[in-house]
Amino acid sequence: PLGVDLQETALNSIDDISAAIAAGGAHVARNLVLWLFNLIVLVLSLFVLFKDGASFMRWAIDLVPMEAQHKHHLLGEINTTFAAVVRGILAVALLQGFLAGLGFWVAGVHFPLLLGGLTIIAAFIPLGGTALVWGPVCAYMIFKGLPHAWGLLAWCVLAVALLDNVLKALLIGTQVRAPLLILFLSLLGGMHAYGFMGVLIGPLLVTCALVFVRIYREEYHIRLPSESRVEDGV
Repeated sequence: PLGVDLQETALNSIDDISAAIAAGGAHVARNLVLWLFNLIVLVLSLFVLFKDGASFMRWAIDLVPMEAQHKHHLLGEINTTFAAVVRGILAVALLQGFLAGLGFWVAGVHFPLLLGGLTIIAAFIPLGGTALVWGPVCAYMIFKGLPHAWGLLAWCVLAVALLDNVLKALLIGTQVRAPLLILFLSLLGGMHAYGFMGVLIGPLLVTCALVFVRIYREEYHIRLPSESRVEDGV
């Protein structure tokens, strides 16, 4: 009575669904092939680096147009900075998990140890970070009107989330000879420019820049005014 051909409409719908499934399957297959290719490249690269990594590193160092002592100094600073950043990331993730678990336990949330462990894992995720765990928990408690909900939210924001960059800068600064403010800004700038890898790239770039400045001063015998006054006995 409405002038609608149900059979034709059903066939068109089936055709559209089939086309969508075919397109989605092709997309999944393409991503799977790309993932396998990247995995093969990663495995081969790791094999070569584990087998000939030392000789490759010596060859790369020889290409740097610097004196040997300066190259060793630069590599030592880079190695120290890299180790300090990795230790700082791990230590901050563990501390964030502990503080979040403590907040969950005090607020009466079920399974605080499990949620604290998930917070440690979430701390390594670039987008969201620890908020991927405590955010839904706080939202659920606020929605249900449970006690301590707002207190838990304040604790997670102030003690867990804001602790990240400040504590990382403190932990890295204890091992890297660089001003704390510069390290803090390098972490923020690195994350803004490079994402999660900026946590590592930012301090490394700052360390290299400071080493280059120190080498320049040593080569051209440039002294700071404070150093000149100390040597003159002032």
